[in-house]
Amino acid sequence: MNPPDRRGKHLTMNVIVDLEGDRAVAYSDYLFVRIVDGTLVPLFSGRYRDELVRAECGWLIQSPMVSPLA
Repeated sequence: MNPPDRRGKHLTMNVIVDLEGDRAVAYSDYLFVRIVDGTLVPLFSGRYRDELVRAECGWLIQSPMVSPLA
């Protein structure tokens, strides 16, 4: 585990879910920030596109995809 001064925060936001029966596609943006000299500094961001399927136990991610933004 990283010490507290090297830990960051992974933020996920702007979630959109397209639902069609027992299948869905979820899109969400992410941002990872780290504390540098007491200030939150953005390190990288991107978008998730997750294909989900409904199972007896709930929704399962069938195919995750991560697209970093430049």
